[in-house]
Amino acid sequence: MCANSRFAPAFRHGVIVPGMLSLVAVMGACKPKTVLLTVTPSTTRVYGTTPRGDSLLGRGQATVTLKKEGTRITLNADGYRPVSRVLTTADAQSGELRLALTAWRFPINVDPFDAESRVDGVVQPSRSFVLEVERDKARTLEITKPGFRRIVKRYENLDGTQPPAIERFQLTDRAVLLTVAPAGTTIEVAGKPIGENAAEIAIPPGQCTAVRVVRPGYLPVEKQYCEGAAFAALPLTDKIELRDRMVALTAEPATADIFVGGRKVSTGQFNVAIRTGTCTEVRLEAPAFSTQRREYCNQDNAQPIPFEDLVKLGRDEAWDLSMASDQANVNFTIEVGNQRAADDAWKTISQIVTNSFDVLEVTDKETGYLRTGWNVRRFSDKVIRTRVIVKLADANPLKYTIKLASEKSDDGRATVKDDELFREWDRVLLQYKDLINEVQSRLR
Repeated sequence: MCANSRFAPAFRHGVIVPGMLSLVAVMGACKPKTVLLTVTPSTTRVYGTTPRGDSLLGRGQATVTLKKEGTRITLNADGYRPVSRVLTTADAQSGELRLALTAWRFPINVDPFDAESRVDGVVQPSRSFVLEVERDKARTLEITKPGFRRIVKRYENLDGTQPPAIERFQLTDRAVLLTVAPAGTTIEVAGKPIGENAAEIAIPPGQCTAVRVVRPGYLPVEKQYCEGAAFAALPLTDKIELRDRMVALTAEPATADIFVGGRKVSTGQFNVAIRTGTCTEVRLEAPAFSTQRREYCNQDNAQPIPFEDLVKLGRDEAWDLSMASDQANVNFTIEVGNQRAADDAWKTISQIVTNSFDVLEVTDKETGYLRTGWNVRRFSDKVIRTRVIVKLADANPLKYTIKLASEKSDDGRATVKDDELFREWDRVLLQYKDLINEVQSRLR
């Protein structure tokens, strides 16, 4: 026995030499065996188990003395599942041993006490529990409570990642579960989509969150949710239904003016709103192009409203058969030449006017007043009416005012008597373009 080795005789060439000690051989045979243990992560505490309890041998690395019956060690690091094993003389063959903690194990504490915690969809029995994640695996933690913003966190135990020592969660942000309709409606916060059809709206303490609900073909709805003593209590759930419609209207040409309800609202493009239960009339106009009209009705049994509408304006026939004129709808004063008699001048005016107009509604030589009936020219989408009015402006020297009235209706069904459908037109049909100049030249 090594304990009595100091009494062991020595042997030399097979002969016992009494009293001599082979100290080198004996000491080599009885020296305790050790192993250099290196552990990952480097923060791991290495404990050796003795009859008196566990003793710390090192952190990340330790030299362990091996007993004949084996030495039990325990490896412990924050965030990891502890490992305990017995090291034997076989572990000391190379003189060095490497071990690693791989499974995560850390406590989770949740506040408030009545919040619900789920791990991979499984409800946890209490607000404080231990989460374990095996190597190369992942687990998802979800913490919820009605009226509060939920917390979702995913833990992935992958190479190069580290576990937390402990996790503490507190639900502080309030939340409203918002659902929207119709299907396919998007919910936006701060200009970014956060969900479709439904989403959780988070409201930090003492603040407001603005929500915008959008869907193509519908008028967006905006709403604010505020948390704090100065505001009304937040609902747990809310619902927004988009009902007002919207048409993205584009005109061709892009220079066309867009009128809604008789008021100009844009040029080229406009989002037309149609409130629930109403109709909206749109008119599009552009020089040299025919006027176009659209009516969109957001009513039961009405024609479906398009999300987008491209309106192409056709060429205007009246534009091609007319010219812009500064003489349209303006009183021009014409002075009669000194050598012209009043009767002769009146006769000349009447001849010129009746060459273009068949009907004289009023003619009074004594007062010097003449008014023709309306001459009507119809086109596919509009009606043009023209007439002449002559008045005596001064008797000495003799002067007359003449007005070429030119008016347009964009309703192709308008009659000459529908005064409310006509408005002054800054153009004159080509057949009347020289009428005033002729009167002016012949009365000199």
